[in-house]
Amino acid sequence: MSRDFIRDINLDMNVINASVLMSHHKPVIKLSDKETELVRRYLELLHLNASEDEKSLYVKSIARNLVAALVYQIMEAVSKRKNETEEEPDSHSRSRRVSYVHDFMTLVNRHHGRERSVGFYADKLYISPKYLSLIIKESTGRSAAEWIDEYVILEAKNLLRFSGKNIQQIAYELNFTNQSSFGKYFKHLTGMSPSEFQRS
Repeated sequence: MSRDFIRDINLDMNVINASVLMSHHKPVIKLSDKETELVRRYLELLHLNASEDEKSLYVKSIARNLVAALVYQIMEAVSKRKNETEEEPDSHSRSRRVSYVHDFMTLVNRHHGRERSVGFYADKLYISPKYLSLIIKESTGRSAAEWIDEYVILEAKNLLRFSGKNIQQIAYELNFTNQSSFGKYFKHLTGMSPSEFQRS
C-alpha cells in the first residue's frame, strides 16, 4: 500500500491508542486460530476488491474501510496481549523511557484536539521538550511533533469527511485561531487544502 493510501484511511483517534503498540515489548505476536482466520478473510476481501474495475468509484473507498477494520482487529489482538503481560510479575520492570513513550502517546490521544506543541506534552511529563523529542524519535522512529501532527490530521480528515461541519467550524474545534491557519497547516501536511480533501 502506498503511503498516500495509508494516510487517507479514516481511523477514529479516540479509539486508536498508539501507546498500546508502542509499549508492547514483543514486536511479533502469535495470533489465535480465530484471529488468523479473521485476518485471512479481510485480506481475501481486499484481494477480491482489488480485482474489481479500477475505474469504479468505490474500489479505493472500500479498500480504505477494509484496511481500517483490519487495523482495529490488530489493535484488539495487541490490546489483549498487553493486558495479559501486565498481569505478569515482571511487568513493572519496563524502563523509564518506555514509560515516557506510553504516557506521551496517551496524552496525545487525549489532547491532540486542543494542543499541538511538544512543550505542552513535555510539561505534563515533567521533562524538557528536547528530551521528549529525543526519546520519542529513538523509540518510535518518528518525532514527537510528527506524532502530534499525525493525530491532528487524522482527526481533521474524519471531521472533514464525516462530521457535516464546515471548514471554519472544524478549524475552531481543533483549536486553530482561524480557518486560514488551519488550511495552511492541513495543506503543509497533506499537500491539499481542506476543501480539496473534502472533494476528493
